[in-house]
Amino acid sequence: MAPQHIQWGNITLHLDNEMFRTSFTNGRSMYFDDREYEFPHLAHHMTTREAVGSVLDEDGKGGYRFDRMAFNHPLDILGFFLGYMSGSIIAESAEEYEERHKRVVIVPEEACSTRRAL
Repeated sequence: MAPQHIQWGNITLHLDNEMFRTSFTNGRSMYFDDREYEFPHLAHHMTTREAVGSVLDEDGKGGYRFDRMAFNHPLDILGFFLGYMSGSIIAESAEEYEERHKRVVIVPEEACSTRRAL
């Protein structure tokens, strides 16, 4: 369950919209997953292009458009982006950690005696 508000420096961000709160929570979860599993370098050093790429797609004409495959509404986009960026400044709570790890699935690697690439 996402918190109802987040202290962000001197600002209290009220998560009073369900769509925004869900996207914010998903963004935070993605940050901590990236840091722990997939892209640890992004959690410590993110270029402008990588930040933009988290919510935008290049349009092929030198510009950008919102990633409509991942986000259906501007509140999704803003919530996800702010949630992801909050990971580096607001520590993950024990409840967030527990919820995130409920979704982790360990897939065992089967031993391949022939050592052939498949």
